[in-house]
This record gives sequence, structure tokens and C-alpha cells, in this order.
Amino acid sequence: MNKYFAKPKHYTMDMLSCFGQSKHHGLFLLRSDKVLIQTALALGGVFQHPFSFIGGVCLFENEPESAYPLYLATMLMGLDVSLVLMPNKTTVPAQDLYDEANPLLGLALFDEYYYLFNKQGRKRFSCEHVDYDYLLLLYSDKNLDVNQEVFQMLGSVKQIKAVDASSFLTKDEGNKSANKRVEFLQRLFLEVDVIRTSWQEEQIRKKLCNVTSIPNENYARRRFQESKISLLPLLDSPLMLREDY
Repeated sequence: MNKYFAKPKHYTMDMLSCFGQSKHHGLFLLRSDKVLIQTALALGGVFQHPFSFIGGVCLFENEPESAYPLYLATMLMGLDVSLVLMPNKTTVPAQDLYDEANPLLGLALFDEYYYLFNKQGRKRFSCEHVDYDYLLLLYSDKNLDVNQEVFQMLGSVKQIKAVDASSFLTKDEGNKSANKRVEFLQRLFLEVDVIRTSWQEEQIRKKLCNVTSIPNENYARRRFQESKISLLPLLDSPLMLREDY
């Protein structure tokens, strides 16, 4: 009987294949002696747009407890230019290093740093840069490349040293390790993009007191009954920038 029924087809879609088709992305490495929230405050003064805490992102499935905090600043809402600040390192407690320590040379007594991108020490991916503390992710419209402008503004901060690492997003067919780094970064950009757009929509909902649609009885004839209305276009409205909010 089964031969009379068509076999179901399974389709898979690779989200990374669409990376960069609708948005431009940039990446910067930052070195700062200040903690994350102080660095976010300093950058907010430079870009004249405050950074807001929007939650955290879990980068590794086998480490669900290690979420990296995210801070967002939207520079040009109409053109969708946003910056996301996050750590490039996390702390590994000394007790977690006992299994790797050599008893003859002594056990680990101090916590150590584990970097996402670094040239030396404990790291996820190798790069030519040493001991940079933070990552700054740049999102903008597809045809709007503001990497140079952002890098120049970062250079005006004396307490922060910045490196343009946008080349990390470019694949090299002959370098498998570099391509793994590219795939990791692309997934990171996509996951953070979902978090930042969800947070922006939630802020709009709060300003609108969750009134996001017009009741049907207010129309002479029904419309938009089944369609879902996006709130993101409201970011361009000057009414959303009222100081009393």
C-alpha cells in the first residue's frame, strides 16, 4: 500500500547561507581597563547614544550557564545602525582547573581568563590580537558601510584601544580553522540580532501599553484582521522619542 503514497520530502535551510544579504556587519575588538558596564557608559558618551542592557546570549550548548551579557545602542534608527557590546572573555574558576593541573608543578590557585578570540592563553579561536576584553558588533543597512566612521570615533577614546576585526567575517577557502571562526561569528551575529530586535519591539509595546492594534469595531469595514503588524517601523516616529517616556 505504501508504494501508492509519495514519500515525504524533508527540506533543511542553512541560515548562514543568507548571512550578509540584507544587512552589513562589522566587528571591533576593544581593550579597556574598565568593567563592562563602565565601558558601555564610556562608549555611550562617545556615540552620544546610551547603551542599554538587553539580556545575554549563550554561545555554547554544553555551557548553558555561561551567558554573555549584551548592551545595545541604536545610533540611527531610520537607517538601522546599531552597536552591541559584549565581553570577549569569561572567568574560569581555579577549582575548575584542577583536572588540568600537574600535581608536581602545583595546583591552580587563581582564576584564569578564557577568551573567545586571542593569540595566547586559553582561547576558543586564535587570532593575531592579544588580550582584548570586549567585542563590538555593528549592524547597518546593506548599502550603508559605517565601519570607518565607527572606528574613528572609537579612536577618540583614550581609555579604549580598538581594532577593526571585520575581516574575521570573511571566509578563506584554504583555511579550515579560520572558516570555523567565521561560522561561529555569523551564528553569533544572527542570534544577537534576534535578541536585539525582540528587545526593541518589547520596548515599543511598553510605550504603547501593549495596545498594538486597532479594534475592528473602529473601522467602517474590517481590515488587517488576520495580518500581524510589525512594530519596528514605529522606531522612525518622532513621537517615540518624547522625553516624558
